[in-house]
Parts: sequence; C-alpha cells; structure tokens
Amino acid sequence: LFADPDEPARAYLLRDVDHKFIAISRLSDDFLHTTGVISKLCEPDPRRAGRRRNRDKCEAPAMFKLHGLHYVITSGQSGWASNPLTLWRSSGAALEGARWTRLG
Repeated sequence: LFADPDEPARAYLLRDVDHKFIAISRLSDDFLHTTGVISKLCEPDPRRAGRRRNRDKCEAPAMFKLHGLHYVITSGQSGWASNPLTLWRSSGAALEGARWTRLG
C-alpha cells in the first residue's frame, strides 16, 4: 500500500500477480476497492519467452516517492534464499501508464 504524500486522498495497492509482474492499482475514495491496474512493472520480455530466470522475476514491492518520481524496491523470486533487491524508477510523476526503468 502506498499513500501519495502529494495527494493525501490517494492511495495505491502494489501486488505480485501470479509471479508474472507487479501491478499497481489506485484505490477507490473509500479505500475499499481498486479501480483497476494502472501500471505494471517487472513484466516478462516477450523476446525471452520461456527463458525467464527466477532472478528476472520480482515480488514484495515497496514504493516511495522522491523529487516527484516514484521508485519501487522489489525482491527476486528465490524462495527463502537470499537475493539482491532491485530498484525501479517511474518515467514521470504520474503513476497511470508509467513506464519503469530497472536501475539495478
């Protein structure tokens, strides 16, 4: 769950969808429902179909905002084995339709 500090009445749900990608959905005004997926990150590259390694998959998203851009930290899918975190940055201030860059 992410509450936007610049928009106090806005909150977003981040979740792993079937270990395929991370979805971001805006919550309704009463925070009881989502309004649909507005952005995705950590999606599989269609050019690598069937060759996706666990370290290329992500889960456990945590979002923060810095200087007007959104960042998401994710964990790799390795079960209980340790793995490095991955940092993602949004392409702009809006989350709706945001493109994400993997920073490492």
